[in-house]
Amino acid sequence: MTYDIAAFESADTDDDGWDAWYGDQHDYFDAHPDADVSVVSPRLQAFYRELALTVTPADRPEDGDTSEEFDQLLSDDPMQAIFTFSPRIVYGEHSHGQERSAIDLWLSLAQRHGLAVALIGECDLPIHRF
Repeated sequence: MTYDIAAFESADTDDDGWDAWYGDQHDYFDAHPDADVSVVSPRLQAFYRELALTVTPADRPEDGDTSEEFDQLLSDDPMQAIFTFSPRIVYGEHSHGQERSAIDLWLSLAQRHGLAVALIGECDLPIHRF
């Protein structure tokens, strides 16, 4: 299981439009699975560069399953995440064992860069806007 977090420009969507907007981002992910950070806005690129100083980008497991194989990766480096990019969002999949550290880091960096963060792994999807 993973704990998912997304960073984006706050003006891109409001809370009511989140579901449709987020669905559009997933359509991009599906069409461009190998997109890298160069496709996102300069502010999101700066956010990701700082994030990657602490979080090691991990490759998506071959079978697409992010549970068992991902857990194995974390035994070597506990602060890894699988990142996905679209022009409007940086999306990260963290291990549930690192969710508190990941949340704190993403929120701190989002505040520094004036971005919004959606805690997709929560029951009530909180969106924090800075």
